[in-house]
Parts: sequence; C-alpha cells; structure tokens
Amino acid sequence: MPAPRLEGFLRSDRAMRWRAVLTRLVGYGTAPYPPSVQRRLRIMNVAAFLIALFTLVYTIEQVILDYQTWKPVIFINLALIAIALGAPFLHRFNEIAGALTLAISENVGLFALTFILGTDAGLHMQYFALVAGYFVVFGLGRLRLIIALIFAGLVLHLAAWAWFTQERALLHVGSYELAELYVTAVLTTSTMVAAVVYYAFRLAEQAQEQTDTLLHNILPAPIVDRLKSAPGAIIADELSDASVLFADLKGFVALAKRLGPARTVELLNTVVSASTTSPMRGTWRRSRPSVTPTWRLPVSRNPPPTMPNASAAWRLPCTRHWRALRRSRGWRWRSGSASPPVRCWRV
Repeated sequence: MPAPRLEGFLRSDRAMRWRAVLTRLVGYGTAPYPPSVQRRLRIMNVAAFLIALFTLVYTIEQVILDYQTWKPVIFINLALIAIALGAPFLHRFNEIAGALTLAISENVGLFALTFILGTDAGLHMQYFALVAGYFVVFGLGRLRLIIALIFAGLVLHLAAWAWFTQERALLHVGSYELAELYVTAVLTTSTMVAAVVYYAFRLAEQAQEQTDTLLHNILPAPIVDRLKSAPGAIIADELSDASVLFADLKGFVALAKRLGPARTVELLNTVVSASTTSPMRGTWRRSRPSVTPTWRLPVSRNPPPTMPNASAAWRLPCTRHWRALRRSRGWRWRSGSASPPVRCWRV
C-alpha cells in the first residue's frame, strides 16, 4: 500500500510543482554557463542548500537546549547559513566564486566551532565531507586548487584534534549534550555526502543518456558501440552483400520552404519510417536522413537468396507503403541504387 501511494503522490500536480521549484533553486545562477559548468554549479548549489539546512538543524537544537549557553555557537551557525544561502548568487561573478567562498567559510567555521566546543562534539570530522565535494564542484581542471583546499582542511583538522581537546574547550556543556551533538554531526555529514555524490552521479548519467541519444540519432547502434569502445579507431567496413538506395524528392527546396523546419523533419521521418516498416523480406538498416534534397534510405544486408540486394533496393519504392505515401502527398521521386561491394566509413 505505501508504495502505490508514494508513486501516486510523486505524479501528482503538487509534487510536480515542488519539483519545478526545487529545479529552479538548484539551477539558480547557472544559465550563463555551458552545460558542463552548469552541472558542477548545480552540484555546488545542492551542497550549499544542504549545508544551510543541516546547520539550521544544529541551530534549532542549540536554541532548544539553552540559548544563553550556546549563543556564540548559534551566531556562528547563523553566519554560515547566510553564506551558504548566498553562495549561488556569486555565480554571476565567476564560476568558482560561490564554491570557493563556501569552502573557505566552512573550513574557518568548523575550526572556530571546534575551538569553542572541543573535539568531543565531532564537528571537526566534517572536514572529510568537504573533500568529496571539491572534485565534483571544481572539476579536475583545477586540480591544484583542489589539492590546496584538501591540504588546508587536513591541517585544520589535525590542528583542531591536537589543540582543542575537551579540557581546553571554551564552552563547557554536559556530556549528554555533546553526545547528542556528535550523533547529529555524524548523521548530517553522512547524509550530505550521500546526497551530493548521488546528485553528481545522476547528472553524469543524464549527460551520458543525452550523448547516447544524440549518437543514435546520427549513427547506427553498432557504430556507436564501436566508437565507445575505441574512440580513436578508424571505422571502415566493406559489405560484400549490400545495396544502398538513394532517393531524391523532386521540388524538395520549395516544399521545405513551404512546410517549415518542423513539418519538413516530420516528412522525412515519415519517409524513413515507411522504409523501415516495409513488408519486404531481408534485413534492412536505415541511415539517418539529413534535411537535404537527397538522402540515403535503407541498406539491405544478408537478404534471402530469393531476393538479391539490388532487386530489393529497387523494389522498395514500389511497395504499398510508398505508393500510398506518393498518392496521398503528391510526391515525385527519383531513385537509384549502388550494388555490392559497398564500402562505408566514418569521417
């Protein structure tokens, strides 16, 4: 029962509105940048909002415990929340301005909070969470900056661990309160790392899906697989039993001008679909047409012995699918074919 209800809620209008709002928030300030930079800035925005949210959880917890005792910690947390929420606004200046400001503020803030509370609070453990975000936010192109930030965080962590023992803490609170704060730090750190890494991988998968879709719209699936497995390899094949049909739609330029871009592409899709759904024997592989007066249609490969390649290619425009299209649209065709051997390659 809970699963169908959850699925129904996720598809509801309210969930869609919330998703649209969150998408706009995550994408704030990323529009002027290219897609690769936008992905990194989106990850940084997610990290900034999570930092603000979890720091707010700390602040509420401390206000409930004892406002007067925790007042300096609360003020530091409020400053960190303001910086985290303002980081996306810095994208207008530079693509790393927001991330760098957030990284510096968190490093300094964690050091100051550990100085006040001591190491038993566990806040200095959050330096490790920052390491995971540096690579996905700054990118491998800024490896020196990433190494410098990691080294600075490591130094601050070790310094806090060595200097700010619980006996030297400025704020003396009960062991129960420190234990509660430590558990909160562990939970929030683990959740933030998991959420940021998940979102980063999700964006990478979406980008890969978009790339795959584009490649499959241009090239046949076997060629796409070969390009992925060996990107720099030369792809050149010879098919001893294949034929290519070349079809030319007369008056295509005037027709395309009259139809417009969208309807012209729809027309070409209709033509290619008719070729691939033609009730002919044999294995047909179509090439993607371009918006030009002449395009390649099918490639016949390994047909049965009763239907030679050239004969199959010439008979395609005579099938009932094509005859129906020509009669309904008033099209006039010119066609020709190339018989084996056929050489094909990628440039």
